[in-house]
Amino acid sequence: MFDFLFNLEGRISRKGYLLGYLLPYFLVPLVSASLPFGSLAGFLYLWPSFVAVPIKRFHDMGVSGWYQMGVIVLLFLAGLVSFQGVVDRLPQNDFDAMWEMLNDPAVVSRLMEEAPRFALGQGLLYLVLIAQFFLFALKPGDRGRNRYGNDPLNDGRGFAD
Repeated sequence: MFDFLFNLEGRISRKGYLLGYLLPYFLVPLVSASLPFGSLAGFLYLWPSFVAVPIKRFHDMGVSGWYQMGVIVLLFLAGLVSFQGVVDRLPQNDFDAMWEMLNDPAVVSRLMEEAPRFALGQGLLYLVLIAQFFLFALKPGDRGRNRYGNDPLNDGRGFAD
């Protein structure tokens, strides 16, 4: 039933995208809190939400799934900009202090105000994520069969090919 979360082949509808993108947000915290290898659960979240489901959504719109690599590169670059903004504020590149800084909401709020690179990186990161989310959630896929598979709305399940 949930093979659409891990398989890169075929197409996925808007409803399937929303299910595949949001479901891990609720399941991963529950699983990672109860298991000694919680970081593995976090990695498993990344695969459906940032790789498999978006690729299948691109397929549904008749576009190559390789465009998702461009999105991932943009997210990585935004993360680097944000990281550089934090490193600029560290006393002599003390990376232990960085983790303490990022775990304190008051410090993060101050970083947003005082470190323009951090704020720029965070803004770019959220801009890319929000733009992709709305594109995939609102733009209908191709009607009928395309080169990536059958229309997911015509197969009876209503969300995945």
